[in-house]
Amino acid sequence: MAAKSTDSAQKLSPLQVASLMGLFFTAMGVAAISPAMAKLAERFTGYDYALISTLPTLFIVPTTLWAGSAAGKRVRYKTLSTMGILLFLVGGLTPFFLTESFYVLLTCRAVFGIGVGLRASLGNALVIAWYSGKRQADMLGYGTLVTNLGGILFQLAGGALAEVAWNYTFLAYLFGVLSLLLVFFQPEPPEERAPLPGKESTRPEPEGATEEGRGFWRPILLAAGLLFLYQLLTYPIMMNMSLLFEDKGAGGASAAALALSLYTAGGCGVGFLFGKVFHRLGRFTLVLGCLLAALGGWGLCLGASAFLMTCSCVVMGMASSLLTPGAYAIMGMYVPPGKSALCVSILMGVSNLGGFLCPFYLRLLTALFREALYSALYTATAAGLLLAAVFLLWDPLPRAKAGERSKH
Repeated sequence: MAAKSTDSAQKLSPLQVASLMGLFFTAMGVAAISPAMAKLAERFTGYDYALISTLPTLFIVPTTLWAGSAAGKRVRYKTLSTMGILLFLVGGLTPFFLTESFYVLLTCRAVFGIGVGLRASLGNALVIAWYSGKRQADMLGYGTLVTNLGGILFQLAGGALAEVAWNYTFLAYLFGVLSLLLVFFQPEPPEERAPLPGKESTRPEPEGATEEGRGFWRPILLAAGLLFLYQLLTYPIMMNMSLLFEDKGAGGASAAALALSLYTAGGCGVGFLFGKVFHRLGRFTLVLGCLLAALGGWGLCLGASAFLMTCSCVVMGMASSLLTPGAYAIMGMYVPPGKSALCVSILMGVSNLGGFLCPFYLRLLTALFREALYSALYTATAAGLLLAAVFLLWDPLPRAKAGERSKH
């Protein structure tokens, strides 16, 4: 396995680092319309309005997988990023102008999803390619921080604009212009070089790994499964937040937008500290994340006021900023740098598949419990507690081979 250069961090200029973070900024663009779901349901009565939120994920999944396999091989990272942000803007903004047809709106959402998918895996892939060890965990945390900051802007703007009219919500995607300006400074992955004599890689070889790299597929399946479950269980909660607030008489689109924005704000603080937390807690980072997810879901079930429900959203946001970069950090411990784009795209694709399956999951809950708004919260709470118990008993982090352990 080729080692990463120990001074690779110094090779990126401030503008290149900013452009790398710009890839994370648009990651939560899909959530911009979450505060407006109640208004969209009212506007498109008789249609499956949930598709407006979930359809992009159907196109994100295959596009992400293709982009991950092509990035750096058939297509440059910067080219994929440029194409992605342009489709993000076209698909995101067009519904503001074309308001008559539900199916035209869905077509725009499909274009938007392709744009998101082209960029979705590039940020984490570049971080894993350029950084290693604690610095890699720090940068993954900063990426989560920027993702959440972008989510705050998109959701606050979407909720405020929805109060004017439902189609004004889509003007929130104008924030994507910031990423378009930064894409010109985006770096390509560093060239892999063989380690110099006496400068062997400090990354431990996991037990069970082979020279062909077969050993990293097992942790990828673990990380993908974790992200799939988290997306499947929490996406319905975020998507229906405005309906939950209205059902409890806690406010409308603006109150839901504030709660969702503070969800991402809670994730910002944890994202900033993620590297330190993960370095100290190891697998218990996942235990803590699962417990916070369960606590947030339970709080939304019991909360009767906008304040309590908003606090529960903050807790769930903190959970997201522990579990998502935690999954990528574990994967980064196993995956060779040259395969980072492909492996990240697999995780992204599987995660977004969980979001796409959300309507089918909600129908299952409705068939079992005759409603889906509260049963989704109870299910997420139970799953969080179960996963916390699993990671409490089992450590997915790699262990060094016996020969390497004896050196330390």
